[in-house]
Formats: sequence, C-alpha cells, structure tokens
Amino acid sequence: MIDLSPKFRKVCLSPHIPVIAREKSLNKLLGKHIAKEVGNFLSVLLRNNRFYLFNDIVLAYEKLVHKEWNRQQVSIVTASELSDASEESLKQQLALKFNKQIVLNKKIDPSLMGGAILMVENRMLDASLKGKLERLRKHVLRGSK
Repeated sequence: MIDLSPKFRKVCLSPHIPVIAREKSLNKLLGKHIAKEVGNFLSVLLRNNRFYLFNDIVLAYEKLVHKEWNRQQVSIVTASELSDASEESLKQQLALKFNKQIVLNKKIDPSLMGGAILMVENRMLDASLKGKLERLRKHVLRGSK
C-alpha cells in the first residue's frame, strides 16, 4: 500500500496549490516507484479533487483482492510478540473457521498486559487482561450501586 506522509497528503489535498503543481509533486515523488496506470489514477483523483478518497479506494481494492484470492484479513493486538508456533496455530484455527487463507496484521500494545484483541471484519473479540479487568471493574461498580 502507498502510505503518503501527512505533509504530502496535505499538499495533495490543498485547494490553494494549483492542480498542476500537485501533479508535478506527485510525479516527482512517486513517478519512478509506481506503475504508469497508478500514476494516471492518482492524477485523475487530483484533477477531480477526489484525492481525499485515496485511502478508502485502496482499502476497497484490498478487500476485492482478498475476496478474489479467498483470503481473510485478521488483525491481532497482543501485549508482546507472538511466537512463530502461536502465530501459525492461530492462523490454522482461523483458516478452519473461515475456510480462507488468513492474512494476519499484528500489532503490539504492552498496555494490554496479556492476552489479545482479535478483529475480523466488523467483529472484535477482546481477550486481553486489560479488557477483562475493565469489565470486572464495571461489574463491581454496577453491583455497588
């Protein structure tokens, strides 16, 4: 995925900078690194003041590619790095559940203290220690009223 810097995105989205100047900046920065068709597509977005849709378009395209290749994106946030064996086991279990190849997006958040948060499509499973403690806290506070 093309991840543009916030400063460059600001330039591409600025109505105060002429479209020609924005296109030149885009071509100078990315011209040698992307296919001609991608460059043309980005130019069309710039010329039609639709560059703000860039991230949404990329995400929609990724979904189509994953669907075509029978893949399921799954995000997991853990308190520490997963071992290779744990990661492989998780991918196998999820592959059986979804009957798809799993693309695992990993993130580490030490504040979870343990466990993990799993996100698939619009669903989230919070099995982190932090989440469990928060639910316990809410339960205790409800019981004390």
